[in-house]
Amino acid sequence: MNVDHTISPRALPTYLRGIGLLLSDAYRFPRNRIHETVVIEDGRKFRIFKNAVRMDAGMPPVQGVFRVWFHSNTSAKFTMFYANFMIPFFLGMQGFRSKLWLINDETGDFGGIYEWTALADAERYANSFAMRLSRMRSVPGSFFGEFFSVDDPRAKAGRTAQGNNA
Repeated sequence: MNVDHTISPRALPTYLRGIGLLLSDAYRFPRNRIHETVVIEDGRKFRIFKNAVRMDAGMPPVQGVFRVWFHSNTSAKFTMFYANFMIPFFLGMQGFRSKLWLINDETGDFGGIYEWTALADAERYANSFAMRLSRMRSVPGSFFGEFFSVDDPRAKAGRTAQGNNA
């Protein structure tokens, strides 16, 4: 994953916009998929521990998927707690549609599957302040991000919105 800091959104305005959206009814954190297993194409299994979905029916359909994988340099329990503070960073970004938070209970590896209305929005998030923090909190060499167009078969694993508003 190439990191181009020139397209990084400004952290504070993005965070504040995300807080505003969090306090509105624009997002839901459904629990119906918590503990569901997501199997990715290499056979690794991850358990969903949190889910966020944008509820705006007027948004364009999902066109881009960003997946991130890492091993945290803190405990799994702390990493799962800390994830709550990062939510406004992506809620406040243009084009965000959904996120699944994942953990591999056997290895302690974490993952995230994000859906965006455009692949360019996903790429902007990958270069954001929030992703830089995630890289800093990861065991060196364990952080890996990947982008897929919605029609790529790898984009199907675990997806939430699936082009509609879940």
